[in-house]
Amino acid sequence: MPSHAIANVFPAGGSLGNFRGGLSPNGHAGPASYVQLATTGDPLQAVEFGFLWLVHVQGGYTSDKLYLVRPVNPTVGPTASVALQWIDISSGLEVAAGTDLSGSTVNLLALGL
Repeated sequence: MPSHAIANVFPAGGSLGNFRGGLSPNGHAGPASYVQLATTGDPLQAVEFGFLWLVHVQGGYTSDKLYLVRPVNPTVGPTASVALQWIDISSGLEVAAGTDLSGSTVNLLALGL
């Protein structure tokens, strides 16, 4: 579910070169049925940050401290979405397919256009 409450991370609406920064203060909620990274992962859309394109996304730990969320950033040019991989902290393994992660949220930092 997209978060429409995005905070600008640069002072006075600034930017970093040609890129804008965005922070999801309400977090990105996990999917109701997780799809593992080998298939598609959890897709994060640029529009969640008010961008057309994503250049880089910084992941982190969920607010409940159960999962580590790692983005697969583009290696060539910007993209409209990136895949997020959810790791179970207790096992260090990727979450099983079909797991309901909708109760967990992660704050993400993004650079985009």
